[in-house]
Amino acid sequence: MAYYDAQEFALLRERLSEVLQLAAAKFAKENGLDELSESSLRQMNTSIDQISSEILFFGCNAWPESARSDALGYMIEAIAS
Repeated sequence: MAYYDAQEFALLRERLSEVLQLAAAKFAKENGLDELSESSLRQMNTSIDQISSEILFFGCNAWPESARSDALGYMIEAIAS
């Protein structure tokens, strides 16, 4: 499991989001579908950024530092007090 500071993780998520959008645009073009609509993408229930985060978490085993169990323990203790 790899952990990244918040800025590094955000950069990974942003780069993956760009790759996903490019792949979807290429797929649409190759299959005679409408071009991707930025406004339509913003209306999706799950954002491209959220999808990218999930792929990084569960597909690539890459996590932000905030996901470390010790960090979560501190947060839970803080909430409880």
